[in-house]
Amino acid sequence: MAMRTIVHHLYRDAGDLLPVCGTIPGPDERDQWHTGHVVDYLVAYKRVGHPCCTLCCAVALTLIQAHDAA
Repeated sequence: MAMRTIVHHLYRDAGDLLPVCGTIPGPDERDQWHTGHVVDYLVAYKRVGHPCCTLCCAVALTLIQAHDAA
């Protein structure tokens, strides 16, 4: 069975890796560069202990659970 690997979305070039949630990296509405999400969202996730956005974490968890169940 092929496995999908969830990669945390920190990357050098915008086109190298895209996060699972599909958010494309680049400048936000305030021209601040973000790594896949609006800067404020990343800061909020970090404050509550998430190194990644909730959607990406949820997809990763679902894939892990499916793999463990197989």
